[in-house]
Amino acid sequence: MKRLNALFCSTCSWNPGIEWIELGARNLFRRLCGIPGLEWRVHESARSSVRPASAREAPQPPHQGNSVTHADVVVAAGTPEWSGSQFRVLLDLREAGKFTWLFLGVDHSEKDLRLTPAECAALSGATMLTRSPFAYNALKDVGFESRLLPCPSLFASEWEDPPRRFGSLAVVWEADCAFHGRQPPWLGRAMQRSIAQLRQEYEVHLLYRSIAQSLEMAADWPRDRLYCPDSSALLSSMSQCDVIATNSVHAAFAAASLLKPAILVTGDAQPSSAAALFPYLPSSSPGELLDHLRRIDIEALPRSLLNWKRDVETQYLEILSAWIHNHGFHLV
Repeated sequence: MKRLNALFCSTCSWNPGIEWIELGARNLFRRLCGIPGLEWRVHESARSSVRPASAREAPQPPHQGNSVTHADVVVAAGTPEWSGSQFRVLLDLREAGKFTWLFLGVDHSEKDLRLTPAECAALSGATMLTRSPFAYNALKDVGFESRLLPCPSLFASEWEDPPRRFGSLAVVWEADCAFHGRQPPWLGRAMQRSIAQLRQEYEVHLLYRSIAQSLEMAADWPRDRLYCPDSSALLSSMSQCDVIATNSVHAAFAAASLLKPAILVTGDAQPSSAAALFPYLPSSSPGELLDHLRRIDIEALPRSLLNWKRDVETQYLEILSAWIHNHGFHLV
């Protein structure tokens, strides 16, 4: 059996959302290739432009495995990894012209998609799967066809743990960091007030994703919060709760990978376009969150999540299986 050598563009202990996409993509490939048939390296693509000043001088880790020479395919996914400056880092590699490109679960948030000739060359003829209608339409406007499917972070977890009752709530919160936040400033303050109300009915666990966010939250947020140093630790902490409330659409998809019901807390009447492909993700303001939680059917909703997840998985596996066959990777 030929091993498939895949290089994935992601971040390491920096952006859990992108890392959940990487975990989901890896799990999908494992379903097709088996663990012995998949050699998976991660290209750490976070650059100083997106790091806080205190971390800009930190040494950057190399490619896991120390080489990209033998990569059969580069899997580019997530918003910053498939276009712009971080994508160009890969295109500048000496081996880039030999790569087969697969764009998996990509999104785009700007009004216009501007691509360089080198980016267009990499995109041309590649298989592209987008995770939002916005990205699908942006690519179509510049002449590229893609398939529209829910975010691969739906498969981030290797295990499923549906709740049997509703006693605990994980609040997975993304603070208003300058390099993360696009949420209105009042949203965090409103959520702080809501937590006290939620704790009258549920055991509430406040989870956060980075030290920088902890510092920002230190003055006003409850002190009994849990720092999760990476995406796997955050996923594990989420699995110990029954329901997830979050302002991160990636966290909501990761919760669904566990078959945990989730509610997207937002101050926007039209939340992330990626959420449009999640039929079991209600959105709520902080003030209305308790009412939404009370309406959750803790027995029926996990079954609906399971059926939906299996249907999406079938679509992904059919596309990836055809892609593997068409490129000569005859794997079992």
